Amino acid sequence: ITEEDSKDVLYDLILRYEKRLEIENIDEFENEENIYSYLYKLLGHSDKRIRWKTLHTCKEMIINNPDIIPEFLNQLDNSEGFPFFDDMSFYPIASKESMMILFFRLAFDVPNSLKSYIKKFIDISLDEEFPHIIIRHIAKRIIENIEKVFPNTVSNEIFQKVKLLNEPR
Repeated sequence: ITEEDSKDVLYDLILRYEKRLEIENIDEFENEENIYSYLYKLLGHSDKRIRWKTLHTCKEMIINNPDIIPEFLNQLDNSEGFPFFDDMSFYPIASKESMMILFFRLAFDVPNSLKSYIKKFIDISLDEEFPHIIIRHIAKRIIENIEKVFPNTVSNEIFQKVKLLNEPR
């Protein structure tokens, strides 16, 4: 998929969901930062089919333009969402987990694009304040794959800490 096709898919996705979600102020999406925030929030949608479609859209966007990786990584700290249904449901942990699944896949497809962001994944994997076992495990796997492709990217001490995550002692 070309970069132009990726943009077309993104705009099609936004227009489709604008109609479904009845968002009144769609003009906010003229700002690129809000597009990344919107996609991140879609990754927390209660319908996993929408989460997976969004995940694949984000993957193609990043493969076509790795320079946008920081925009997505910045969203990992975003716990604010908007409701998708009348019951006010939004799942911020699902957003974070889906985003990590995206980076996990990218760690195999384009590990060189993620290498310079490995510290973010280390911070997530070793985060004691948010010890979510699945998210930490995904971060661990991302780090292990980057280290496998690019040995000595992280210090041996840190890598050993990461390797012991979620392992029986």
